[in-house]
Amino acid sequence: MHLRTIFLGLAIPLLLFAPVFALDAPMVSTYRQVYVFAGPGHTHTQIGVIAPDIPLRIIERNRVGNWVRIQRMGDDGSVILDGWIISGYVRYTPELRYSLIPVNYTEPDHNPSNAAYASFAELYRAPLVSPIDELMVEVFELGQDMGNNPNGVTKVGDSLLVSPQILNVMARTDNLLGPYDFLAPTIAFYGQGITPYSIANTVGMSTFTVLDPMWAPGGSCLPNEAPLTCEYRIRKPSVAFILFGPNDLRASDSVMFGRNIARIVDETLQAGIIPVLSTFSLDQHSDLFWSGIDFNLELKRVAEEKHVPLINLWGAARPLPDYGLDQDRVHLRQTGWDNLRLDGGQEAFSGTALYNLLAIYTLHSIREAVGLGA
Repeated sequence: MHLRTIFLGLAIPLLLFAPVFALDAPMVSTYRQVYVFAGPGHTHTQIGVIAPDIPLRIIERNRVGNWVRIQRMGDDGSVILDGWIISGYVRYTPELRYSLIPVNYTEPDHNPSNAAYASFAELYRAPLVSPIDELMVEVFELGQDMGNNPNGVTKVGDSLLVSPQILNVMARTDNLLGPYDFLAPTIAFYGQGITPYSIANTVGMSTFTVLDPMWAPGGSCLPNEAPLTCEYRIRKPSVAFILFGPNDLRASDSVMFGRNIARIVDETLQAGIIPVLSTFSLDQHSDLFWSGIDFNLELKRVAEEKHVPLINLWGAARPLPDYGLDQDRVHLRQTGWDNLRLDGGQEAFSGTALYNLLAIYTLHSIREAVGLGA
């Protein structure tokens, strides 16, 4: 049963910011019209609109860096607008470094009370990237005792993850991060351990087939060994990014999907590998949209029950054109470059760039949590 109850009669308070003005706050300008919100996300109350080519000061950012708090100044130097915008809508300058911008850890990424449906509100309660639970530190240490590679990363999923533009780009040496300089050490560390090809990530894969020995390639896997088990045995990673959706959506229901995801997570944890789940973006005009919402709710539920990291790609991609999806309205839109580029706001238009940003930030958080670097 879908949770489609519309929220009616909600009083939406306007969030007021205390005046903040820092003389050394970096100056930027908008390159297109941008909406201003009371918090770092599109579900917060809209409080203004800024035209192109308007100078702004960046006061702080959210944890990931895809939203920034700005102030527009009047001719007399007073603050005439204070709010949050998508960072990809500003012109980046060579001097802009998010490592030097204060991070706001208190404002939530979403305001569920502004959601049109109860199911949306439930998904919006998940942050863009969940904090790393202490249990994951224990899982990592278990994996090290089992001989897992500390910087090993693999992909588990369907065609949403297959593209070499997704995560594999960390291994390249020509990446352009723009203001996301604080992610460079993490990319350098995990780029050396990213799996170039994953037995558990192929076109047509589903939560059923990744657990089915019939889908394991001959010559690489042992008899009666499922692709997931085979991949973990051969690669011995410390982190596995898990993303399923479209194939299961057409062949299963949310209950069975949730059970399979739980099985995948359990096997990952038992192998001393940190599983990173992700919701998936959906075209709201699709006939399977509401079923997809139920699937995403299952992903959120399993992540919370198992205390594993969750990337809320569905929530993050909602304000992107076509929800960050390509022309087929299923796969993530590519950036058009072979390397990782975050130097021109690509994460505000490309689902692939956005997922990479959220995934790399997750690795950044894992690396800090397990003591592999700041």
